[in-house]
Amino acid sequence: MRSEPKRTLRQLNAFNREHQDEYRVNKLLDGVFHGIRDSQDYLRSAKEVIQNQNAIAIPVQLETFEEEIEKGKKGKTILWRYHLQSMDTVGEKKSSVITNYLFKNEQEIVYSVKPTGKLWKDKDNEARISDRNEEELYLDFNKDPGIDKTIYLKANDYQISMQEHALRTLNNKPESHHTPLLRLFDLPIKSNRYFEENYDLNLAENIDFKILNNTNIDGATEQQEFVKKALASRDFALLEGPPGSGKTTAIIELIIQCVLKGQRVLLVSSTHVAVDNVIDRIIGKYKKHTEGLVSPMRIASSPGVIRKESVESYHLTQLIKHTKKEMLSNLNKKQDSIGIKALKESLNSKNSSSNFDQIILDSANLVGGTAIGILQHPGIKSGVGKPFDVMIVDEASKVTFLDFLVPALHAKKWVLVGDVNQLSPYTEGDIVTEHLNKLLDKDQQNLIAETFELQKDLKLRNKEKVVHVLFTKRDQEHFSNLKESNLEVFHLDAQKSSLSTNSGHWLLNSVDIIIAQPSIENETLLAQHLKFKAKFYGNRPKNALLIHHQNHCHKVKNGRKAWINNYSYKLDKDQNWGELVGRSLEQMYQYRFEPELEKNKKIEYDILVPSSIEQKVEGLRRVALPSILELLQIGVGEKDRTTKDGKTYNVEKILYSGFDNMTKVKELKFQSLSYQHRMEDDIARYSREHFYDGNNLVTANTVLQIRDNPLREYNKSENSVMWMPNGYQIKYNNKGKQRITNPEEVNHIKQELISFHAFAKARSEQVYEVAVLSFYNDQVAKLKEMLKELTKQYRKNKFFTLGNIKITLCTVDKFQGDEADMVLLSFAKATAGAHYNSPNRLNVAITRARYKLVLFGNPERLKKGAGLPALQKMATEINTRLTSHKSRN
Repeated sequence: MRSEPKRTLRQLNAFNREHQDEYRVNKLLDGVFHGIRDSQDYLRSAKEVIQNQNAIAIPVQLETFEEEIEKGKKGKTILWRYHLQSMDTVGEKKSSVITNYLFKNEQEIVYSVKPTGKLWKDKDNEARISDRNEEELYLDFNKDPGIDKTIYLKANDYQISMQEHALRTLNNKPESHHTPLLRLFDLPIKSNRYFEENYDLNLAENIDFKILNNTNIDGATEQQEFVKKALASRDFALLEGPPGSGKTTAIIELIIQCVLKGQRVLLVSSTHVAVDNVIDRIIGKYKKHTEGLVSPMRIASSPGVIRKESVESYHLTQLIKHTKKEMLSNLNKKQDSIGIKALKESLNSKNSSSNFDQIILDSANLVGGTAIGILQHPGIKSGVGKPFDVMIVDEASKVTFLDFLVPALHAKKWVLVGDVNQLSPYTEGDIVTEHLNKLLDKDQQNLIAETFELQKDLKLRNKEKVVHVLFTKRDQEHFSNLKESNLEVFHLDAQKSSLSTNSGHWLLNSVDIIIAQPSIENETLLAQHLKFKAKFYGNRPKNALLIHHQNHCHKVKNGRKAWINNYSYKLDKDQNWGELVGRSLEQMYQYRFEPELEKNKKIEYDILVPSSIEQKVEGLRRVALPSILELLQIGVGEKDRTTKDGKTYNVEKILYSGFDNMTKVKELKFQSLSYQHRMEDDIARYSREHFYDGNNLVTANTVLQIRDNPLREYNKSENSVMWMPNGYQIKYNNKGKQRITNPEEVNHIKQELISFHAFAKARSEQVYEVAVLSFYNDQVAKLKEMLKELTKQYRKNKFFTLGNIKITLCTVDKFQGDEADMVLLSFAKATAGAHYNSPNRLNVAITRARYKLVLFGNPERLKKGAGLPALQKMATEINTRLTSHKSRN
């Protein structure tokens, strides 16, 4: 029986222009039908998580004020502004959820009282946000929302619904311009020819480059090649480039060339800063090339989420308002007639679907927004808008296939720009956990967790003879997973009678594992008969003789006593098996370019995930973790399908294997940038050697010969990269938990800013940019307190000013896509498992500075304790300051 559903005429018509036979089309659509199942399952789990989430209560403080509507008018409007309070004290996880929903997902609705879950009742308590500001952490409302001291945030599933709709559209109602997307679910051998031939060199002939016209600049030829390939391709193109390689400049040149051909461009990214950087340069730095040609429009829930002030006036509502105002001003100068009166009435209409609004919307030939924010575009929101000619995805390493798919359905061609060596997509941990927890019953989850530390220790053990003792109340048949490991197991409760014989006594001391019920009798037996060093799991021993003997066995080489190690690992109320597996998946993915580090994480994964569900977990991994850039550029492995009779065979879809083996396609549609134009060479060196194998991130002549270094005289005896060392140790609180803060580093950064301020003050004509970054939200909160005191700007949270210095404070993850003259990077702690031991994260952190990078940490401990070879080398080779800070002119 055929596994694919009956095909509709519309599905078959999507391929009419290719003259494909019905059998071939059915095979391809069958691939789509089966290929989207993992994504559909994941979205169902995501929807359940969001619908079951409790509302988050956020303390707020009201500030009311009057604001003039328009200059020259008497009317005034009152805004209700609520400042979010205590964001640094709600905990890292909750703080991240709040900022993610309000400022990244741009959620429009909050509640004045706690939602009941009943839509008809909760609707009366809805409050619609009119504007927002992440920098000063406030929400604006155009009318009184009836909020007292608390607002309630309940996540909505609009984004997930749009992604589900996109999958259904691709499967059930594909359009002809969706063919390249459908082909991603095909076998490479079947669609290789399609992607090779869907290319026209004539489309890229005789290009008059507007801003990439100086080939004496290193890398300009590579950028030109990318533009040519993107114009010549009829389906997709891909640009990869390291930090500072000129990807944004290449994007702008491509936009200009597309607009010159009369095409409409959709610009999408995972972050506001990436979109705003492009538009800001178009209307600023490259204005003489784009004025009167490129008409940009910014789509977002409100102007307050836009990161560049210069771009705010291009927000959809602001642009419509400003254009109508100009037209009314011109009409008011003319004598009234029936036609002019009708025009005025139409322009004054508050109906957002008026013809004028649509004309203004259609007049924009560049529309930009985040992958989530772009869903507010009327054409995309309704699903009936005219498709864009080209969609450009910037920072594509942070965009998942599902995030990519929704806007991609509204474009005839897509261009991916990014770097797989930078940060990967943000993953909702709760959604991954919920999806995983459905795969095993609770008892199986608890059993795996109970033996997790034991099995991990057995896998990683050295040659030293150690007996592993597991105290558990479970019956011995529950531990069949240990028997499969070819380990010798002694069940003390079942075999205790044998201890009276020499063979039993010998067997107890020769096995790998002893499993025993936690009891006084069993501890006494172990004290009498166990003669070798042991590690205990489950319960800590209480028998004095057993403790005394084992403490002697656990003595370290210098003779000091060491307490008996206890490796109890039980799930607490805030933790579950799905969370452990999700964390293991994420860490394996982070270390995918560091095989030695990934190997240890794979051991943990193999212990946690039974072979019976491994295929389903792999399906989740492919949906939740990789970016669309990585999927297509290098692939993430092949997908298996299991039939009803239990047979498993390979389904090598392009979406999973990527284009890596399609040499001709890569030659025609892929382009790499090898030069960097941002950093001093000393700063670029470590990323070049360790993350780009010495092939990319080559310092261009724009840095080595052309540009000036405005920080050359600041601490001029130092190198461009320096360590500011400290020996502070993170302390645990009385609950055994830790806040990852380092007050010594906070103080050192403060002194660095004071020193730099003295330098900058003597050069008042220059404006300097400084980024203060950390890998940890807790440390960022401490740095924020310091900066508020230092600058006396108590309402600021991210952007501060100190004289002629602009200071940006945030985590490393949020600073991808941005740069500064000087970066002050706080490590906070020095351990092998620290957050910064992700190759992609460290790469982003050390490639943000143009002229100066100061590292605040403990290089002595990192020389041996860092998990990454790159960081060990940095700790060893980069000079360390030996003197305290001094103000310099």
